[in-house]
Amino acid sequence: MFSRGWSREVALSLAVLTIGCSGTVSHSDGAGGGDEGGGDEGAGSGPDGGGADGEPICLAATEPCQVEGEGGECCDGLECGHTSLGQVCCGQDGASCATENGEDCCGDLECVNGTCGHAPVGGGHAVTVFPVRGPHNLGYEAPFHQAGQWSCDDAYSNSDFVAGDHLGNDIWAARNTPVAATADGTLVLTGFSDYSGNKVTIQTADGWEHFMCHMDHLAPGIANGVHVTAGQIVGYVGNTGTASNGVIHLHISVYPPGDYDAGVDPWPLLHAVEHGVCQ
Repeated sequence: MFSRGWSREVALSLAVLTIGCSGTVSHSDGAGGGDEGGGDEGAGSGPDGGGADGEPICLAATEPCQVEGEGGECCDGLECGHTSLGQVCCGQDGASCATENGEDCCGDLECVNGTCGHAPVGGGHAVTVFPVRGPHNLGYEAPFHQAGQWSCDDAYSNSDFVAGDHLGNDIWAARNTPVAATADGTLVLTGFSDYSGNKVTIQTADGWEHFMCHMDHLAPGIANGVHVTAGQIVGYVGNTGTASNGVIHLHISVYPPGDYDAGVDPWPLLHAVEHGVCQ
């Protein structure tokens, strides 16, 4: 029969071995250490989130997980879901992300400017911010002149693009409603002309141009060569230039590098971000 002291030593050794197999690096007498543990008196502080004082261990983004949904083994702001990597910890819409291919975003979400979400319609020349920041009507529609029926969202939204004739969309709004940059880019062909009135042209990284005109006035500092960021106020709705019948509105066109006549219908690009514009 084994002695009482020997049995105790065996039991302690087995306990240390068991803990070590569960994922925590252990040394004699249970002291934490090594590449993943470390710390005085066995306090683990590795990259898996474990720590002293019994803090729960959590899994970082893209690490494989077992229990689907929120509140499982994934760190705060993440849940166990599916990406191209398989079943891993990932972020839902609005969560922070860092991978180029969106591997830390759940489902079909992508990593867009550091946030999980859906890539804007239009690829590199996409409209990322709706330009008119107030009640409006997008496209030529009966209520365009009835301010009481304008919306902060997409009520009555439609396209009035006509190939070879009206190469853009008109957005009806009150005079001096702020106009925001629709994307990051550099200003070109910006200023005043008799035809367009006060105008702004944003040249995006891929060379496409977002042209907006008939503004009442431009915001301070808006001039050729200035870099703007999406959402930055560049001007205010008006009816300068040859605005149709003097109607107060913003005209916007989107076209490939230097080729206005090859412009695309901007409505799908605008409509994709036409929500909550009065905030």
